[in-house]
Amino acid sequence: MNMKDHIIRLRVSDKIPYRWTRSDIRPALLAAGYSDNTINSVPSNASVSPDGVEQGDYVRRGRAAWFFRHGGGVYSLIDDPSMANTDERKSPELGVAAAPLPRPDERIEPQSANQVLTAEAVALALPRVAPGLARYEWLQQQVATTDTSTDLDFQRAFNGFYRVRRNAGWRGEFYAVLELEKAAPRGFEWVFDELLTRLGRYEASFASKLAATVDTDLPVVDAIVLSNLGLRLPYGGARRRKERIFAVYRSIVAWYQKALGSHAGKCAVALFDAAYPENRIGDLKKLDLIVWQIR
Repeated sequence: MNMKDHIIRLRVSDKIPYRWTRSDIRPALLAAGYSDNTINSVPSNASVSPDGVEQGDYVRRGRAAWFFRHGGGVYSLIDDPSMANTDERKSPELGVAAAPLPRPDERIEPQSANQVLTAEAVALALPRVAPGLARYEWLQQQVATTDTSTDLDFQRAFNGFYRVRRNAGWRGEFYAVLELEKAAPRGFEWVFDELLTRLGRYEASFASKLAATVDTDLPVVDAIVLSNLGLRLPYGGARRRKERIFAVYRSIVAWYQKALGSHAGKCAVALFDAAYPENRIGDLKKLDLIVWQIR
């Protein structure tokens, strides 16, 4: 029995929460003969962020991911027993159970705006927006007038703001697609497909950031946003992965549209404007920045 199997047993017996830390699993794993070093290292090495951008050492070397990492040393099982259903299958490529096809209400329906944009969460998030707001506004000013495929100053600023940690070849293709999208905006799904064709990778998060740079009424997808909304992207090797990514993205778009009309959303926007009265961004982006800062 490997560590993942032990953690599944702990979940089945309700001895640890859905999202757990090393402290939660340590007593049982020490009793099972695991060393402290193994308990400390394996969750990080065998995990990915829900958007697949951040990957542990084992995953980067081609091994199957066992866990999602949510930041702050918090993890969850990719194939947690609470998410299992009869559509679950064995993935011969990964050697682990592939994520089940979602039911219409399974991990695609996000939490409500009232659940996410609580008064306490917004109050804590707003001060954290300040460092990135000026950087974002600068990027949006520049993108309309510069050739991003050749402007290295813009690229450095964009890479820093959106945490682009890819090689020069990847970045060249990314900014070429950004220029194509600027010339004829087509949205997230086209950007996703174009990056997939050029790079051979599923880049849901970066596709959303590119599309949202051109059309500021589109949201950004990343691990923090997904976690706050109670959503997750399908992991590598999942069946119908692209269609499921698109379904999650459309759910996020719908969430923001609904949130903007809700009492909680309107209050959050009003508080944002009060905190940053000279801001030059749209209401959706205000909510986007708040949600990203809810930690």
